[in-house]
Amino acid sequence: MTIREQGWRTRLLFWKHESRFGRNVWRVTRANVVAQAIPLLALPLLSRMYAPADFGAVALFTAVLGFALAFGTARLDWSVPNARSVSMAASLIALGGLVLLICVVVSCVAIALRPENLPPTWRHLGSAIWLLPLAALGAGLQQLLQAWHVRGADLRALGQAKVSQSAANVGVCLFAGLWLMGEQGAFWLVSGVLAGSWMGLSLLWRHAVDLQHALARLTVRRIFAAWWRFRVEATWSTLASVANAATLMAVPLLLARHFGAVDVGYFALVQRVALAPLALVSSAVSQSFWAEAAQLVNQDLPALRRLYCGSTKRLAWFSTLPAMMAVAAPFYLGPLLGAPQWQDAGWVMAASVPMVVSQTIASTLSHLVIHRRQHWQATWDLCRMISLAVAIEIATAHGFAIAGTVLVMSTVMFVMHGLLIVLNLLALDAPREVN
Repeated sequence: MTIREQGWRTRLLFWKHESRFGRNVWRVTRANVVAQAIPLLALPLLSRMYAPADFGAVALFTAVLGFALAFGTARLDWSVPNARSVSMAASLIALGGLVLLICVVVSCVAIALRPENLPPTWRHLGSAIWLLPLAALGAGLQQLLQAWHVRGADLRALGQAKVSQSAANVGVCLFAGLWLMGEQGAFWLVSGVLAGSWMGLSLLWRHAVDLQHALARLTVRRIFAAWWRFRVEATWSTLASVANAATLMAVPLLLARHFGAVDVGYFALVQRVALAPLALVSSAVSQSFWAEAAQLVNQDLPALRRLYCGSTKRLAWFSTLPAMMAVAAPFYLGPLLGAPQWQDAGWVMAASVPMVVSQTIASTLSHLVIHRRQHWQATWDLCRMISLAVAIEIATAHGFAIAGTVLVMSTVMFVMHGLLIVLNLLALDAPREVN
């Protein structure tokens, strides 16, 4: 390696603006600051317009939506950055869109013909359940387009999409709260999620001109070839994604089984908005790291190891200040939200710190899929889901309140995320399988 190349690697490691990784991190971080500031500024108004039970219903909706997205595209979007050619990447996106459309049609038929077969806890959604297929379609297509932009390592469109998505979400919620809400608070909060996903999708599509040209040249033969080549990888990716989504979905569902809608609303608010500062950098780093890792894994594994370890340390330092603010939440969150019914939310926020901080560090930089270690990721996600379910059941069996149960759950998550970091380090010791 020449001196010039070594200097480039050093700048890459330390997140400087001169490197593509650094530019992408700061570019998306700036967009995330704006995107997260919008709901934070609107939070005092939203907490007065909507009840904790409404936020609990949104948590359930987003959990179900996340589970649907885990398999809705057969996780072909995970393989898009690994595709060697533009036509192969476009074929994967077209194939993922076809699978998504089939899943959406099947879900519409299931809701219309067999509503009594839906899980009992889903009844909290009421009429908002009908928005689920449309939200899944918009969010699933958005996933595929995000993968396309990550493959090109130019994340300007992703940053702009985040801002527009956040603005549309909050705008719908505020408008409905002022003029339309009535007794349908949960419905309008869910409508905000739906509006945001489609707003972000439209912006990503406008910036994907090269993808539009590639899709116009696709043939059925190319799409079939893409499926045949990535079918095993897509299967393992889907299993890993389903296990991960099942965990995220299981938490609010298990909490709803043992606690009331108000307590679940506390947890939902903490996860959705109150700990948003940690998401400002983590999501930017995640997308930027993915773009770099997809190339470095084939070219320079030592550079990828340095990038991973350096980024892990910096995320750990970054998370300390938001963590201290979260620990102090019982003293300020209730007055900030402005209603006595939110007073206990601060204790739930403080109890969530181990889980959220460790997730910010470990999940943000996990790249087992890049190393073709989807089976490791799937096994880890399955173990995490079982551990969380056991933790919640044990805590509630001993009479823990919502804050104590969340603290037990957070401790288990902290341990599991430590294991995830170990798995990523082990994956770095072996070269990735060649396509």
